[in-house]
Amino acid sequence: MRYKQFDLSMQLYGVQGGDVWDFQKMTASRWLQRWTPENPSMEYPRANGTRGWRASDFYLTDGSFLRIQNVTFGYNLKTDAVKFVKSLRVYLSGNNLYTFTGFNKGFDPEVGESGINNGAYPRPRAVSLGANVVF
Repeated sequence: MRYKQFDLSMQLYGVQGGDVWDFQKMTASRWLQRWTPENPSMEYPRANGTRGWRASDFYLTDGSFLRIQNVTFGYNLKTDAVKFVKSLRVYLSGNNLYTFTGFNKGFDPEVGESGINNGAYPRPRAVSLGANVVF
């Protein structure tokens, strides 16, 4: 988008309907929250006698998300006063600004082709300020 000397661009990226196998629900701290006669919360299933968990759709989580991949806001300055500069543009740009998702407590729902969340770090957020100068 452009208006007078301002410009704005935005890139969104998302996935709808992908399931993710969430290993974060299998951690030892979650076993302490499992169903027992003293803790009948029904949030986590009871442990079995051999492994502590059984494979089920309980561990599948909706991996749908919408990410603000990139936003750039710029301003084109007038260069009439400086003869050796043809154009000058200053801008502020942000990458991975926010991810809209119902996924597991802040982890990145984009886990790749495997569809398995092993607790990888979220993608880094970056903000940059720059200038484009044409002489």
